[in-house]
Amino acid sequence: MAANPEERQLIGLRIAQARRAAGMSQREVAGRLSVSTRSVQNYESGNVVPWKHLGAIAALGGTTTAWLLNGDGEWTPYTERIRRVVESLHEHEVLLERHLETLQAQTELLREKRAGREKRQRGD
Repeated sequence: MAANPEERQLIGLRIAQARRAAGMSQREVAGRLSVSTRSVQNYESGNVVPWKHLGAIAALGGTTTAWLLNGDGEWTPYTERIRRVVESLHEHEVLLERHLETLQAQTELLREKRAGREKRQRGD
């Protein structure tokens, strides 16, 4: 799969952006990919498209190969996605706690009604 110079440069820019978002140096990425630091520099400058390593680079950067190659979709690293999921879970937790409190209050009211009814039936 060939990429023209403009496409290679854009891919390189996205690779660099993903690396920085992961908080990694070029040397660290090179170590993870078992390539030289110079290779990573070539990837980021757009001189070379690392077809063989795109999946690993995407995973390190918390993104997708589609985003690295084409910029497809909104780029949000997995950490941002995880933050959104955690936020959503917290909102659901708050709602569930409210529902539980409501159910507990309703249960208590029903117990009181039943106790009153039983008391009346006994003639107390």
